[in-house]
Amino acid sequence: MRKFIPKSLSGQMIILTLIAIVSAQLIGISIFADERRDALRAASNQQVLVHTASVVKLLSFAPKSQRDNIIKASTTDEFQLSLSKRPKIKRRFKKDWEADMRFILAMMVDDYADEIHLRTKRDRREWLQWRHDNHDMHENRREWFKKWGDDHHMRYEDEDELEEEMEEHLPAPPTLDRLRENLNISVKLKDGTWLNVKSYSVPGSPLWALPSFIATFISAAAIILIVILMMRRVTKPVKALTNAAEKFGRGEHVDPLASIGPSDIRAASQAFNQMQERLDRFVRDRTRMLAAISHDLRTPITALRIQAEFIGDEELREKILSILIEMQRMTEATLSFAKQDALKEESEETNLHALLESISHDYQDMGKEVTFEGEENIIQNCRPTSLKRALRNLVDNALKYGEAANITLETSKSETFIKISDQGPGIPENLLEQIFEPFVRLDEARNTESGSVGLGLAIARSIVNAHGGKILAENIDPNGLRITIRLPR
Repeated sequence: MRKFIPKSLSGQMIILTLIAIVSAQLIGISIFADERRDALRAASNQQVLVHTASVVKLLSFAPKSQRDNIIKASTTDEFQLSLSKRPKIKRRFKKDWEADMRFILAMMVDDYADEIHLRTKRDRREWLQWRHDNHDMHENRREWFKKWGDDHHMRYEDEDELEEEMEEHLPAPPTLDRLRENLNISVKLKDGTWLNVKSYSVPGSPLWALPSFIATFISAAAIILIVILMMRRVTKPVKALTNAAEKFGRGEHVDPLASIGPSDIRAASQAFNQMQERLDRFVRDRTRMLAAISHDLRTPITALRIQAEFIGDEELREKILSILIEMQRMTEATLSFAKQDALKEESEETNLHALLESISHDYQDMGKEVTFEGEENIIQNCRPTSLKRALRNLVDNALKYGEAANITLETSKSETFIKISDQGPGIPENLLEQIFEPFVRLDEARNTESGSVGLGLAIARSIVNAHGGKILAENIDPNGLRITIRLPR
C-alpha cells in the first residue's frame, strides 16, 4: 500500500482529511440512523392513525350500502382496508408503544368504535424474501412449530395466522430486526362490523442515499479546498527553503529568504539566513587571513634570499636558497589558492561536452596525449571557469605521472560523472584519500623537482565541493589511476 500513499505533505494531508471526513460522516449517520428510523416510523404511524380515524367516522355516518365504495376509494397500495365479521388481529398489543398508539386512536374514535385491536407486523414481503434466502432453516422451524401446535391442540385458519404465531413464539432470525414493521389495526364499529387496516411503511432511504452522498461530497470538497490553500501557504516557503539549501550546498549565491508562512516556517527561514550569513563571513575571514599571511611572508622570504647570496660557503648557500625558493613557491601557491577561493563566479548553464572537448584540444595542440569521449549535449549548471581550472589540475596530474590522460563524460538521472584516467603507477590504497589534502606530496623528490607544492588536487576538490559534488580516486587494474568527479544534475 505504500506506493499508493502520496509522498508530498499536501497529498498526505488531503488523504488524511478525506479519511477523517468519511469516518465522521459514517459515525454521525450510524448514531442518528436509529433516531431517524424511529422518527419516520412515528410519522408514518401517526398518518395511519389519522387516516383510520377518518375512515371509521365516515363509515359510521354512511349508509351500509355505500361502505364497499368507501373502502374501495380509501384503499391504496400502502393502506389496505377490508370489512369482516371477525377481527384479523387476534391480540390487542404487545409493545408499550403499540399501547400508546391504541390509546391515541381510541381518543380519535371514542364515540364511533367499541373495541380496537392494534399490533405491528414485519413486512411479509421481506419476511418471504428472508424465508427464500433461508429455506432450510425456515422449513425446520415450520415443522417444529406444527408439532408444538399439535401438542398444544392449536390449529391455524390461514398462513398469516401461522406466520404470526411463529413470529411470536419462535426466536427471530438474525436479520429480522432490520425488517420494516407495518401497523395493522382492527376496529369494531358500533354495529359489530370490524374494519381491518393493513398498512405498509414506505421504505426509508439507504444509509448512503444520494442526498447523503452529495452532502458528504460538498463538505469534503470545501474542506479539501481550504486544506490545499493552507498547504500551499506552508509548502511554498518550505520549497523555497529547499531550493535555497540546495543552491547554497553547490556554492551558489542565495538571496536571503523572505519570512513568510506560519511562525515555524518563518523561524526556519530566518535560521537559514543567519547560517548562510555566518558561513559566508567565516569563509571570507579565513580567506582574507590566508591571503594576508601568504602576502606578508613574501617580503621576509625575499629579504632572506638576498642575504643568503652573501654567504661564503657555497654548499650552505645553495641549501638555504633551495629552501627559500620552496617556501616562496608554497607562499605563491597558497596566495593563488586563497584568491581562487575568494572568487564569486556566477553559475550558468554550460555544455560539458564542449567544455571537456576544448580542454582536450588545448592539450593536443601542446603535443600532449589527451583524449576525450562522452555523451553530447550534456547541460550542467556550474561555474565554468572554476570547473575548468579543476579539470586542468587533474589532467596535469595525470600527464605528470601517466604521460597520457583519457577524459570521459557519463550521466545518470541524478548525477554527472567526469572521469580522468592515466596509466601511471597508481597510489597505495591507504593513501587514496590523502592525495586531496593541501601540501600532501607522495613523491617528495619528484614533486620538488617539478615545482609542485601539493595544492593542485586540493584546489580541484575545493572547486568540486563548491559545486555540491564529490571527487574520488581509485586504482585501475593492472595499473593507472582514475579520478571521478560526481556533480548533481
